[in-house]
Amino acid sequence: MKKLVSLLLVVVMVLSMVACGDKTANGDDKSKNQLVVATNASFEPFEYMDGDTYYGVDMEIAKLLADELGKELVIDNMDFNAVCLSVGQQKCDIAMAGLTVNEKREKHVTFTESYYEASQKLVVPSDDTVFANCTDVESVMTALNGLAKDVTIGVQEGTTGQFFVEGDEEWGFDGLTATCKTYKNGSLAIQDMINGNIDYVIIDAAPAVAITESINAMQTDNAVTAKVLEYNLTEEEYAFGVDKTQPELLEQVNDFIKKIKEDETLEEIFNKYFGDG
Repeated sequence: MKKLVSLLLVVVMVLSMVACGDKTANGDDKSKNQLVVATNASFEPFEYMDGDTYYGVDMEIAKLLADELGKELVIDNMDFNAVCLSVGQQKCDIAMAGLTVNEKREKHVTFTESYYEASQKLVVPSDDTVFANCTDVESVMTALNGLAKDVTIGVQEGTTGQFFVEGDEEWGFDGLTATCKTYKNGSLAIQDMINGNIDYVIIDAAPAVAITESINAMQTDNAVTAKVLEYNLTEEEYAFGVDKTQPELLEQVNDFIKKIKEDETLEEIFNKYFGDG
């Protein structure tokens, strides 16, 4: 009798483990037909939140992709540093977070075809004089390389800007002498710069423009504002990062990117967030 009871307990425990195994820590259910997207919704205009709703270029593409695949869209919002890692650990299916294609990230994901050409921009206070006479990217780089260690440049943690300032062999960046300070998002960095706590900010071009416009609109008359220099410090490509164990999904996403490029849906999304110009 005791053996029978013990056997029944083992069976119950196994069944319980199987039932729980379909659930991930973030609440998505692997037994359901879902597309689980890893993102960092602090990267306007590619991904951001208004209340409980997600907006942005990547989020609109994610919704269209889920519809195309006939799946329920699940957004998993996390720190940027965790985005590729979560896909590599099969906690999410795909990373959609304004990701620059790079070999270091390819250790965790397989990148899709590119869908956007990006770059890093330097953001300076409106009263800055160091870069006032720069007329091209070469003169900007000369000025950046001349900055001393007591000059602080803010970046979003884990992004290209951080590798650019600190230096990274895999990214091909020699780094700067200036001190790098990381932030959870670009908004915090630019606000800290305006408040006089750091000197400059280097972040991706599109967020740089969106953030400075938003923050400058809240500044009072004669207050220091933020200015984005027009020169591209880098040349990059954005793509989505797919779970390496899902080659079929990779093919489906690449086909979808090709489709929305050809039927101009992608261009319409960009125009919505960047304007027609």
